[in-house]
Amino acid sequence: MESIRQLIKETISHEFLCEVKIDITDEKKRGFADTLGKLYKSTLSILKPKRIYGKLGLKSEITGEDFSVFEVNLQNGDKIQALRNTSPAFGNIIVNGKEFFVNSHELLSNKFPELIKKYYLEYKTANAGIPSI
Repeated sequence: MESIRQLIKETISHEFLCEVKIDITDEKKRGFADTLGKLYKSTLSILKPKRIYGKLGLKSEITGEDFSVFEVNLQNGDKIQALRNTSPAFGNIIVNGKEFFVNSHELLSNKFPELIKKYYLEYKTANAGIPSI
């Protein structure tokens, strides 16, 4: 019974400890940014994020392409950085310095937070037994 209480306490405290902040370049998209923040928080909750930060609607000075960036800091100290380009569709996910390339097919078939979770879990599986940086 005590272990159930402890699990509930940890789950509830974790839910309130995760800071989510999504910056936008166009205030008309505030509702979308809030919804996206909730999606990231719920999708990545299994990873126990401490902080999720994103910037939407950025534009490359070199190519003019639109992109978004996200940084997820986990309670275990792991750090995930992700870049999602809108057109052409591609993404990069960096977990503790290891980079994964996400192709357009994956991006169009999945929600980006799901891909972040997938590649993080692949990273952890591949590095099982190796302490986090």
